[in-house]
Amino acid sequence: MKYKSLLILILLLVVIAAQNANAQQSPTSAGGDAIGSGGSVAYSVGQMVYTTNNGVNGSVAQGVQQPYEISINAINDFNGVDLKMMVYPNPTPDVLYLTIDQEKLNAFSYELVDVQGKKLALKPIVNKQTAINMEPFAAATYVLQVLLENQIIKSFKIIKN
Repeated sequence: MKYKSLLILILLLVVIAAQNANAQQSPTSAGGDAIGSGGSVAYSVGQMVYTTNNGVNGSVAQGVQQPYEISINAINDFNGVDLKMMVYPNPTPDVLYLTIDQEKLNAFSYELVDVQGKKLALKPIVNKQTAINMEPFAAATYVLQVLLENQIIKSFKIIKN
């Protein structure tokens, strides 16, 4: 009889504790989904948990909004080509500048591609600083590829806002 009463009491405490447990839940004050031509994102405001995981290839912070970072997507090794390239301002509302520190530019060109892979522009690079007009394009993410003799040597992720 004692063991039966003790067992019922323990079972009752477990049930009460289970009802009050809120594992992996966090109340947020606002949030929603944003959808555009460049993709979609789910967001929330007021998250209480913040953790950071680091690895050899980078880090990720969970529970906070992430900044959009400029990154180089691809670098191929070409003998005799030592390039220093810069793309700015990124994000851009209207004009994007591509600067290449290279003496001979006659074999270089750039290609602007949207996220679906559609080619929007393909033009030769004739000066060390090239202005790329982004006004005709919608606010989205694009890829700017720098080509040497029709081979991609660098790619940049571009944000048009």
